[in-house]
Amino acid sequence: MILDLILAANFSADAAVSTAMNVLTLYRPHLWFVAGLAFFAFELFTPGQFFFVAIGIGAMLTSLLALWAGNVVTQCTFALVASFISFIMIRRALVRNQFSSSDSGESKSNFEALVGETGAVEERISLSSPGLVKVRGELWSALPIDDRSYEKNTIVVVVEVSGNRVLVKTK
Repeated sequence: MILDLILAANFSADAAVSTAMNVLTLYRPHLWFVAGLAFFAFELFTPGQFFFVAIGIGAMLTSLLALWAGNVVTQCTFALVASFISFIMIRRALVRNQFSSSDSGESKSNFEALVGETGAVEERISLSSPGLVKVRGELWSALPIDDRSYEKNTIVVVVEVSGNRVLVKTK
């Protein structure tokens, strides 16, 4: 009698596991899709590395694969490869578009990015006395590149950065 109970319990546990596996197999594409959405949502709470977006793209693409390929190992391998490729492509796009100069492929950062920007004179500028120019919402000490003087509210272009001063000319 005890052996019959053990066998019955074992059979019902096997049936439960079998039913759970059938449900997982049936809804596997949906699970991959929901996982992809979860990774997209998680990216909102992390710094801008776009790591979880790449994993989300991999999961979304795997949900499409899961419609045809039932093998879990194939799906997991595809998810890893798709995530890796997505990560590489996202990083390349970000690096290419971030602070790139139109003339060359070099990146500009910090004060170098000021060259070519326009600003407004906030305090009179002449060769004898530096004034202030507002560029990108920041005040910079400025000198004219030529022998001219510039009055307040004159629109100027930053030609060069020398130390903590910008050299400007009229637009």
